[in-house]
Amino acid sequence: MTRTESEWKDAADDTNTYFNERKRSFDAKHMLLVIDDLAMRGAATQAELVEKHGTPDFIATTLGHVTTAIHGKGSVPAQDGWYSATDNPRTYRINPLFASAWKLKRRLPRSAALGE
Repeated sequence: MTRTESEWKDAADDTNTYFNERKRSFDAKHMLLVIDDLAMRGAATQAELVEKHGTPDFIATTLGHVTTAIHGKGSVPAQDGWYSATDNPRTYRINPLFASAWKLKRRLPRSAALGE
């Protein structure tokens, strides 16, 4: 079942709440910046995220927390997940509807190309 725009807005809200509800092993503000970056880019390789934000463990932990906030424990669903990944090189592609809801939640520019 495909999520509605409203459900993706709720997912963005849930994610933000999840990161701020308790102390995390990594700094929540820094973890939120990883999601911001992925939402703005649309896709990024693991190497790009590691170079900009930290270790592979930090990136995996961040993605895992978002997954738990939205989908519960376990893996990201193959269909209608908040992101998908491919290998060679490992690349993360954020769901455009979640990215849009996330940008709205975090008051990020809606379109990097327009410089808004």
